[in-house]
Amino acid sequence: QNHLLRMLALIAMVNPQKMDAASIRRERSQVMKVLDHIEPKNISKQTVRGQYIGFRKEEGVAKNSTTETYFKIKAHISNKRWQGVPFYMESGKAMKETKAEILVYLKPSAASSTSAATQNIIKFNIQPQEGISILFWAKKPGLFSTLEPHDLHFNYDESVGKGKTVQAYERVLFDCIKGDQTFFASTEEVLASWKFVTPIIENWKKTKLHAYKKGSLGPKIEI
Repeated sequence: QNHLLRMLALIAMVNPQKMDAASIRRERSQVMKVLDHIEPKNISKQTVRGQYIGFRKEEGVAKNSTTETYFKIKAHISNKRWQGVPFYMESGKAMKETKAEILVYLKPSAASSTSAATQNIIKFNIQPQEGISILFWAKKPGLFSTLEPHDLHFNYDESVGKGKTVQAYERVLFDCIKGDQTFFASTEEVLASWKFVTPIIENWKKTKLHAYKKGSLGPKIEI
């Protein structure tokens, strides 16, 4: 129950029509209310938890600790707009990179016989560099119909100047002072998110704890 659910709601919500706190928070809460709760019997099918090798040797960590340092959850939203579309939430420690991002995979073209490997992708970079990029596939120049990837990107530091973007806690404190609740979770959002997370927490320890190497991308488990 953290910022990942908030980001999921921001991506999946419908147009709030108005860019004010009440409208945005209302639409975020509507998404959270129709987020499918994972049945206890499906916890192991829709979640992965892991622990990096060497964690139990860290100072202050029990030698037999079963605390996870990584998780991945496959979620679904029960409405017409997102029917059949999976949402993956993933986070971990001691990973290959330190970053926060949202990847939106677009539907493959009906005229294309290509696999998911050539899907167009919109990437929202949250940290460490804020920006938006689009990976798209286009025909390679020449006589043959071969596709190749291209990247189109926008970077805030490049646009406004390095170091001039507002930092996360600067924004939080500023919004608190002026009373803007847009980026703060509403009571409805908090209650709905805990209803989604609680069944997972209650059955979490019954699932296998997968080991993964430090500096990797986490356990190689598909869900």
